Amino acid sequence: MSISLFEAILPCAKIERDAIDCLQPFPKGGMDCSKIIKRNKNNFTRDLQKTLKLQKLFLTMAVETAEACCNRQYTKFDPLLKNYGCQISAFQIQILLQQKGIFEEAENILNTGKKCLENINRFIEKPPIGNELYKTRADFLQNLGLDLRITAETANLIRLRILSVVNVNKVTTNSAGEEREVPFTEPNCLVKKVRKIDEAIVRFLVSGLQSDESQKSISFLRERVEKNFPDSSKFLTENYVRTSQNIQSKNSPISSVPLMFNTEASLRCVEGIILIKNKLKTGNVENNEKNIKIFLKIPENKILSDEEVTTITNEEPLYVIEGYIQEENALKSCVESGELFNLIKAQTAALYQYAANTKQKIEDPELLAEIKKYEPDAQKSISIFEIDHYYCAAAGEMKQ
Repeated sequence: MSISLFEAILPCAKIERDAIDCLQPFPKGGMDCSKIIKRNKNNFTRDLQKTLKLQKLFLTMAVETAEACCNRQYTKFDPLLKNYGCQISAFQIQILLQQKGIFEEAENILNTGKKCLENINRFIEKPPIGNELYKTRADFLQNLGLDLRITAETANLIRLRILSVVNVNKVTTNSAGEEREVPFTEPNCLVKKVRKIDEAIVRFLVSGLQSDESQKSISFLRERVEKNFPDSSKFLTENYVRTSQNIQSKNSPISSVPLMFNTEASLRCVEGIILIKNKLKTGNVENNEKNIKIFLKIPENKILSDEEVTTITNEEPLYVIEGYIQEENALKSCVESGELFNLIKAQTAALYQYAANTKQKIEDPELLAEIKKYEPDAQKSISIFEIDHYYCAAAGEMKQ
């Protein structure tokens, strides 16, 4: 089933009307251009221009998504949802990139999307206003040949690509005086994609998508865990979901579930190759002389030899766990003995369990007991492998 690109990318989260009229639906029954022209032609023209510029942004992101798929550059899908959930997103993207037909659709988008982009500028300069009745903005764009029909899976990837563009790392110093990279949301990275696009629209678009995708990622993970590992799903239910206020938009809250358990659940659901690697750079600073990479086949829990790694196809999506490897032999021993999950649980137990700007105090006695059980081993875990980030990558990107 195909859907409109414009309608698929617009956020579902409630958004303030005053800043973004062009994100609102047309009146019930449709938009009669001839009547509006008589009342206020200039305002209507500006509204359509905003719609067209927003669609140009969506088309640009659709083409970038298609290019990343076709070129097997999966690291371009590294979204910031602000829900402490990069481990969920990495799994979600790995699954999406294994869907049948996703690459064939990407090829089609490259052709049709680029043609739409070639045509849209002339409509932005002078929106075509006639006597037509448009039921929706997508209807208006479709009539001009400027909208695409896409699958829900591709729409999801495009949304995640948008939230990857605004994901910018900044170097900060932790309590131990060590430099670490922290992700920040930078809407201006999207603003630069389309000349004179309304910055307020982009900011609220990003906030709305972060809110939508933070909720969807929890549902995505919960569905798979309940089906395959029901014993691991308890702390992912609605009873354990908390929401935080998004500082960009009070009506676009961020949803999160306990970190320790969403991380464990994500890893348990992975099938294929997990790549554990050390982080080579923090900002512009080199961290390690050795480029350590451990390719782990799941669910067999088998470390692959160098020869076996060469047999992995370049397009295969890998689930990557990246961080600061302090003790390579101890880490390999941990992986081989099946203790990787416990190492990660210990480390996550010592961290905030919910997204920023969320109530962090754990009051549920069962949840608190589980966290306290692993927390004492946190420092030992960090001394072996301090985890920094989870993401999806093509094997070809990681085998160099």
